[in-house]
Amino acid sequence: MGDLVGDLPKDDLAMRKILLAESDYGVIAARFGVSRQAVSYRALNLHMHSRGPKVEALAVLPWDVSNHPHRAEVIRDSIFRGLRRMVAVRLREREPDRYAKAFVRHVVEGDVAHLEPDSKRLIYVRRLPSDGGLVVRWPEGSAPPSPTQLQLLVCPEGEEVSAFLA
Repeated sequence: MGDLVGDLPKDDLAMRKILLAESDYGVIAARFGVSRQAVSYRALNLHMHSRGPKVEALAVLPWDVSNHPHRAEVIRDSIFRGLRRMVAVRLREREPDRYAKAFVRHVVEGDVAHLEPDSKRLIYVRRLPSDGGLVVRWPEGSAPPSPTQLQLLVCPEGEEVSAFLA
């Protein structure tokens, strides 16, 4: 069956090879003239799951949103996306996009991201000395940030700000 123009390969082995060679579903979608969701659906049917930039960046954040009562709303929130994408940029997994740029603009102006336990979205609040230069308000009662978290969640300065906002 193979590669059909405008369609994903029907052959499972051919599709697996494509997914293993290229991890970006958007690139695969453009190549075959289908939506990114079609590629994702096909990968799920093959039981192939990727650990993309989202997973690595999510592991650094101080909130475990996997069991949050409003998980879907939180992860679609623009502040959450900006924070996650800022971390992904620092991990060199993506280029700054509009969400990362908007987030960096807010934090360099003195705001931090904050998530209330039952809130449907993050909010910006003014940075306090107790925030320790981070871009997030650390949740009370949580373990202190690890060295990796400190490195990835510190407020950008100088040339890094310019690189984000370029």
